[in-house]
Amino acid sequence: MYLAQPVGNVAIFKQQLLHRLKALAQEFRRDQFVMPVGLVLVIDKHNGGDVTAQELVDRFGVVDMESRNLIDFYFLGWRRTTTENRRDDQGDQETPAASRDDDSRPAIAFDLRAFEEFRTALRASGVGQFGGNADLILVDAHYAPGDIALDFAEAIRVDLSLSRAENDFPTLGAFLQALIEAAEQVRQDEALQDGGLVFAMSDKLGLAIAKKSLLDAFLEKFGKAFGAKRMAAVAVRKLGPVVRLREL
Repeated sequence: MYLAQPVGNVAIFKQQLLHRLKALAQEFRRDQFVMPVGLVLVIDKHNGGDVTAQELVDRFGVVDMESRNLIDFYFLGWRRTTTENRRDDQGDQETPAASRDDDSRPAIAFDLRAFEEFRTALRASGVGQFGGNADLILVDAHYAPGDIALDFAEAIRVDLSLSRAENDFPTLGAFLQALIEAAEQVRQDEALQDGGLVFAMSDKLGLAIAKKSLLDAFLEKFGKAFGAKRMAAVAVRKLGPVVRLREL
C-alpha cells in the first residue's frame, strides 16, 4: 500500500483515485464523503528542476512512509522503476540520484510528456497556477455515487521552490515534517468531535474521510509551525473551479 504514488498519466490517476474512493465508500458504507488529496507537480533536474525540486524527489520515500493516516500524495508525471532497469539513454550510466533508490526498493522516474499532459489537463479545467519547479496542491476529493469531484475552489497550493528561496521555511525537510505533523494533529483532534462521525479512519487503507473539508483545520495546524501570517502568504487558495473527475 503506497500513500505517495507516482502516476504516469491522467487516466491512471483517475483510475487510482476512483479505486481509493470506492474502497473507502464500501468500507464505511457511506454515499457521500470528502477526502483530502495531495497533488505534487515537480520536475527533474534534466528538465530544469531546481535544488528544491530535486530534494522533493529524493524525499519521495520519506513522504510515502510518513504521510500515513490522512492524505494520498500523487506525483504527477512520474512512474515507478527498479534498479534493474534504471538506466538512461546513454548506456550503463545510472539515472540521477534524485530518482534513484540505492537498496533496490521501487524508485521513480520522470516523464516530461506525461507531466505536460497533467498540466494541460489542469489548465483546460481552469486550474492554471503553477510555479514551474515544485508545487504542492492539497485538494478535497468529494465522493458521491457516480459523481466524484476535485474542489479546486478551496484547494491549497504552495510553491515550494519560491517559498524556500524567500525563506518561508528553513528547509524542505522541515516543511515536509511540519506537513506530516499537521496531518497527524488534525487526525487526533477531529477524531474526537461528534463521536467520531465528523472524521473517520480507514482500517484497510489508512486514509481519512470526513463529512466536511479538513483543509482549513489542516492549514491552521500547519500554520503554527511557521507562523499563520507567513503560511497565509505562501498558501494560495481558490485555484480554480470544482472539477468532476471524469471531465479532467
